[in-house]
Amino acid sequence: MNPILRPALHCATALAVVTLTACGGGSSSAPNATAAGPGTDPAAPTTPTTPTTPAATTLTLSAAPAQITAGVPVPLSATLNGAGTVSWTLAPGSAGSLSAASGNSVNYLPPARINAAGVVTITATSGSLSQSVTLALQPDPALAGLTLTAGTIGGHFILDGQGGEARFDLIADMAVDSDGNTYVADSRPGAPSAVRLLAKDANVTTLTAAVNGHADGDRAHARVESVGALAACGNGKLYLLDRGAQASYLRTLAKDGGIATVATLPAAYAAARRVFCDDSGAVYVAAAAALGKLGADGSVKDVAGLTPATGPSAAMGYLVDRHGSIYYYDSSVYAGQAHTGIYKRTAAGAVSTVVKIDPMANADGPVASGGVTAPDSLALDTDGNLLLIDRDQFAGGSGYRVRKIAGDAISTIYRGASLGNYLRQNNDLPGQLRVAADGSLLLSYDSIVNRISGGKLAPLAGLNDDTEDRSVDGQGGAARYYQPGGLAADSAGNVYSVEGADDPNPASYMGSRVIVRKTTPSGAVSKLATASTPFSARAGGLALARDGSLYVTLLGNNRTPTAQGAVYRLVAGQLQLLAGGIDNSNTSPPASVDGAGAAARFAWPLLNGVDADGNLYVTDRDAAGAPAAYRKVTPLGVVSTIAAIPRSVLAAPDGYVYSADAAQGVIWRGAADGSRSVVAG
Repeated sequence: MNPILRPALHCATALAVVTLTACGGGSSSAPNATAAGPGTDPAAPTTPTTPTTPAATTLTLSAAPAQITAGVPVPLSATLNGAGTVSWTLAPGSAGSLSAASGNSVNYLPPARINAAGVVTITATSGSLSQSVTLALQPDPALAGLTLTAGTIGGHFILDGQGGEARFDLIADMAVDSDGNTYVADSRPGAPSAVRLLAKDANVTTLTAAVNGHADGDRAHARVESVGALAACGNGKLYLLDRGAQASYLRTLAKDGGIATVATLPAAYAAARRVFCDDSGAVYVAAAAALGKLGADGSVKDVAGLTPATGPSAAMGYLVDRHGSIYYYDSSVYAGQAHTGIYKRTAAGAVSTVVKIDPMANADGPVASGGVTAPDSLALDTDGNLLLIDRDQFAGGSGYRVRKIAGDAISTIYRGASLGNYLRQNNDLPGQLRVAADGSLLLSYDSIVNRISGGKLAPLAGLNDDTEDRSVDGQGGAARYYQPGGLAADSAGNVYSVEGADDPNPASYMGSRVIVRKTTPSGAVSKLATASTPFSARAGGLALARDGSLYVTLLGNNRTPTAQGAVYRLVAGQLQLLAGGIDNSNTSPPASVDGAGAAARFAWPLLNGVDADGNLYVTDRDAAGAPAAYRKVTPLGVVSTIAAIPRSVLAAPDGYVYSADAAQGVIWRGAADGSRSVVAG
C-alpha cells in the first residue's frame, strides 16, 4: 500500500513578525545630508561613505501550500528586512527531510509513504530571530485499504520508514560513521536478524536480507544469522559480530550490501558483544570476560594486562578508542576491591583509574570524591570525554543517568527512568549510548532510538511499546489504546471502543473498570466514560444505539465452565444493569436463559449490534469461544433466543458484512449471497 496523502496544514506563527528595537541615541538625518557649522566651507569636497545594511530585526516565513502530497517537495521561504543568514532545522522525530540547512528558501521533502498521522515542525533561525511552521500530515481517507487513524501499530518488528513510522524489533547495538549515519543491529533471539541503516534524516532502511542463514556474497545472496554488535571504522568498513548456529563470525558489510566473513571466532569469543577498531586499522572483539585483537591471519588473541590481579569477571565492559587506548571495568555486583573502578590502558601500556565505582559516592563533582554506581555502555564524545550510562541502583528500580567525565570532574548530562509503566519498570533500562557525528547523543531503548540534546530526550526513529498497558488520550499517533475492542460508530464517523475487550489476562488496574474511548474522524482520542464494575469482571463488547445509548457486556475474569456475563447500559459514566448476571461463586454452569432483566442468563455474551428499534443482538459463546446461541435484548431488558443475528445488524452501510480473521491476518468482506473476498491484509 502506497497511499497519497492529503494532509491538513497548520502554520504556527508562519506569518508572524518579530520586531526588535535597537537601543541608542536620538534621530538621524538622511545618509547624504550635511550640516554647515561655523567655519565650514560649503564648497569644500566631502569624502563619500559607503552605507551599511543594518542587521535584520524581522524574520517572516511564507505560508506553505494548502495541500501537501506524499513525496512532493513543499517550497518554504524566509524574508529578512536586513542583513543576516537564515538556517533551517527539522524538529527531531519529524517525518521527511529538508533540501538544505541554510538559505532564504528550502524545500521540505515529505516521505513517500505515511503509515500514520503526524506533525512536522520546521524552524527558520537568523541570529536571535526564530519562526516555525507546523504541518499536520494525514492519510487520505478516500484511498482503498487500511489507514491508521489514531494510536500506533506497535513496536518490536522490522519495518522501514521515516522516523517514528519505522519499527525496530530489538536493538542489540549501534554504530555511527563520520557521515552521520547510524547502523543498527536489529536482533531478537528466535527472530530474523538484520542490519538497519538510520540515516541522518531519520529515515530507516534494511541493508540485509530477511532470510536467516550464513552466506557471503552480494546483497541478493548474503545472509546473516544473529548480528549482535557493529563497528563503523574510519577506513569505511562496517564490521559485524554474527552469532550462528555452528559458530560466531566477524564479518564486513559493504555499502553495496555485500557481506564477507573475516574470521571464525574462537569459543572464548563466541558470545562477543562489542567490536571496535582504531585509526591504525586494528580490530578488537569484546566478550564478557576477555578483549581480543584480530590478527592478520584471522586469529583472535587476548589483549594482556587489562584485568586486575584477581582475574576477569563474567561482567566486564570494554571500549577501544581511535588511538588504541582501552577503557574497561567490571560491572559485577560482587567485584572485589581490585575491580572497583573504570580503568584506562593506553596504547603504550600505561594503566590509570578514570573513576571509582562506588554506590555510596556517586554525586557529581570532582572525580576524586565522586564515582559511578553501575556503569554501562561506554562511549567517547567528539572532545574525547568519557560518557556512560550509570544505573541508579544495582537491582530493582528504573532510574538511570547519562554521565560525562571531563578532566577532573564528573557530571550528569541527562537523568531518566524506565519508559514502561509501573508493571514493567524492574531493570527496564536503556541499551546503548552512542555519539552522533554532530555531537548529539543517541540512546537506544529496546525498539526506539532517542536523541539527547540540550539535556532533553526526543524520539528519533522507531517506537517502543512503552504505553501498551494503559490508555493515553491525544491526537493521532500520540494516543494509545489498551487492547481496544467492541468497536461501534455513529453517523458522524466517530468510533467508540472499550479498553481491554475480551482480554483473557487483563492488567490489574482493569480488573474492575470499564473504559470507553471515543475517536473522531480526525484521529482525536478521548475517554468518553470510566465506570467501575459491580464485581471483578472485564468488558466483552460494545454497541451504540441510534439514540446515542452505549451498551457494554461484562464477562467473568476467566473463561471457565462456570463463566457468565451480563449486559449493561452506560449512562452518565455509570453502569446500569440491563439483563443477565454473574454468579460470583463460580458454581453455576453457564446457560442461555430467556427472561427479563436479572432473571435472564448469558453464557459468554458478545455484542453484535443494535437495530433501528433499539434492540440489542448478542452471540452467546461456550467455554471454548464457539457460538452457542443467538440472543435478542429489548431496550427494556427482555431477553429471548433467536435463530440468527439479522444481517441488517451485522452489515456496514455499504451492505457488506466485514469480519477480521486473526489466524490469516486478513479482513473479509461478505456479500448477501454468501460469497466473500479479502478487502485488506
